[in-house]
Amino acid sequence: MGPSGTYNCLNDQKGQGMKYSLEIRQKEQYISVVTEGDLTARNIGDMGRDFVQKEVETGIRKVLLDIRKSRVKAGFLDAFTYTTSSKIPILPGEKNAILVDPKSPDLLKIRIYMLQSTACGLHVRKFTDEKEALEWLLG
Repeated sequence: MGPSGTYNCLNDQKGQGMKYSLEIRQKEQYISVVTEGDLTARNIGDMGRDFVQKEVETGIRKVLLDIRKSRVKAGFLDAFTYTTSSKIPILPGEKNAILVDPKSPDLLKIRIYMLQSTACGLHVRKFTDEKEALEWLLG
């Protein structure tokens, strides 16, 4: 498939399944990633490499990452070391809006990941409202 369209991916390891869809929104100039299932360090890395590849192919540097239907199964140490250990490049101008469930028990891990990513140069914010996320992302 070319640089626009929807990509459905499944990463299932040791029963720790995670499904995600990746959609290139050419007109709006962002990539939409929606996850469902367990976010292990490996699953997050695989997904991250996929959407960075799409950023490179399309030139789009804005990602809306919807993890409201997922649980972060990566440990606290993973959250602290992920941005450096994953070897996924942060592209110039890259900006990620993360949609979360406000009642998620994983908010602290997500916050740590965001702090580490920000320290590595990624513009990232967490949102509970999709409209607000898109306003920030596309603004």
